[in-house]
Amino acid sequence: MDAIPEPLSARTGETLILETDFCCDVDDVAALSLLCGEEKRHPGAFRLGGVSCNIENPCMAAAVKVVLSAWGREDVPVAVTRDPVPG
Repeated sequence: MDAIPEPLSARTGETLILETDFCCDVDDVAALSLLCGEEKRHPGAFRLGGVSCNIENPCMAAAVKVVLSAWGREDVPVAVTRDPVPG
């Protein structure tokens, strides 16, 4: 039997890092926005500690920063992996 996950309101202090191929379609934009929204709705439940981009694209990090900025999270670090998948 699968364990029932804790609601976000019961969690405290976890740090999440989103690993993404942000340039290919909109699902990653939605995932990042969902994380930012849930972080605001449940302060202290978790912290978005960073976003790691796994596709080599010169615009990807900038696009991630635009979404973060819309949520007021300019402080979240954004990085491209050392060995990204060719775009």
